[in-house]
Amino acid sequence: MAETFSFTARGVAGEPHQVTFRIEQCNLTGVCSCADGATGELCEHRLRILSGDPSQIVSGNECQVLDLLDYLPETDVWPYLERLISSKRQLER
Repeated sequence: MAETFSFTARGVAGEPHQVTFRIEQCNLTGVCSCADGATGELCEHRLRILSGDPSQIVSGNECQVLDLLDYLPETDVWPYLERLISSKRQLER
């Protein structure tokens, strides 16, 4: 059974972007309506949500981030995402 999580995230200039994640079996896909998302790049909106940061969510469903995170260790992207988040945190120090 597939699970879908949809959020509205605040963009850099304050404009909202739709961010949607779908998990089916062990496959995670995520799309965002921002400029980077439209070109297939990993955008800041998706990365923030996947790293557990709900601060940019304006759709009122911030608590669903935790539900999404519960699924991540079982997905195909988890090993890569874990390294990416770790590297990003080290750069921010």
